[in-house]
Amino acid sequence: MDRQMLPIETERLLIRKFSMQDAEDILSFSTDPNIAPYLQDFPGSTIEEIQEYICQQNSYKLGELDHCFDLAVVLKVEDRVIGLLTLISRENKQGELGFASPYQAN
Repeated sequence: MDRQMLPIETERLLIRKFSMQDAEDILSFSTDPNIAPYLQDFPGSTIEEIQEYICQQNSYKLGELDHCFDLAVVLKVEDRVIGLLTLISRENKQGELGFASPYQAN
């Protein structure tokens, strides 16, 4: 299912699955003191933990019930991950959507 829907591209952003090359960017925003308190139970404060997180996320399929399916939000002009988009599928076609990023456009 996710192969047909991803990536999602806008003029400025690319939303896609994470890759190992994203580890430094993820560590940077996930440890930012302005955003870290909002990333409840985020499983990564070292590069190794972030790499494990990326492997775990890439094992999930879009639409799996009760999994936090996180996607990379990439600022295309800088080619860097600036945040994450979280999708959680629930029963009865219900779901949750979350977004976390310390990035502020000028």
